[in-house]
Parts: sequence; structure tokens; C-alpha cells
Amino acid sequence: MKCENCGKEEVHFHYASNINGNITEKHLCAECAAKLGFSDMPVFRPEMSFEDALARLFGARPNRRMFSGYGMLFPAYVVPTVGMIVPSPAAGGAGTQTEAPPAEIKPEIDPEMQKRREINILREQMRAAADAEDYEKAAAIRDSIKNLENGENS
Repeated sequence: MKCENCGKEEVHFHYASNINGNITEKHLCAECAAKLGFSDMPVFRPEMSFEDALARLFGARPNRRMFSGYGMLFPAYVVPTVGMIVPSPAAGGAGTQTEAPPAEIKPEIDPEMQKRREINILREQMRAAADAEDYEKAAAIRDSIKNLENGENS
């Protein structure tokens, strides 16, 4: 296919736009695309960072301090498992924690949620026993499920 503009070179550039239902398509060679200003258009690729996209749109680099790293906008970080505030790395706080975190942190599980988990595990065991044709074991597991559902401990 030949260039729509000069008619000499092969097409290397295809431009399509849809503005309010008005579709425009251009098939141009590299030279004509550059002459008509299509080479300066912002192109977004998946590997581009947010910072690069802003630079292409606005023609300038954003504030490097602001985008130097994820989460660097905050003066301090909260350590979620311990709940203590640690100063940001910019303030010399990276790794300056004086208290050691607890050796083991046990999350509190809602008793009702724990009961539902146990029932689901037992139901899976009951299905496996029934599939293996071990009906006595399946019946015993069924009784355990009923006891748990009725609030009895077995």
C-alpha cells in the first residue's frame, strides 16, 4: 500500500481517530508522518510508568521527590502487625525500630467463622468418605457436622 500523502513510499504508519462518530484514517509513510507531526504524538505502552506517561503528556518531568517511590509521600509508616510507628527512610528511620516484634502473632478468629471452617472441612471429608464408599465413616462425620451446627461440642 502506498502513502496517501506522497503516493511514493510504502505505508509504515496507520492513524485512526474517532471524534464524535467522525472516523478519520491516515495511511502514511514514515517521512510524511514525521512532516505532518504524527511522530510527536504521545504513545502509551504497558511498560511505561505513570511518570513517563505524565512526561509525554505535559512535556516535563514531574517532581522527582514526589514520585521517587511508592509510599514515600508519608512521613512515617505504621507497621501493621505491631501497630508501632516507624520513621520514614528519608528521616533515617529504615530499620531503626527499637522494640522487637512479638515472636508469634495470633490473629483473632471469630468463633462463628472458625465453626463454619470446621463444618466445611468435615463436609469435604464426608464427601471423600462417601466417594470411597466408607459409609460408616461418612455417617459419623455427618453426625459431627450436625452436632457442630446445633452448637454441641463433640
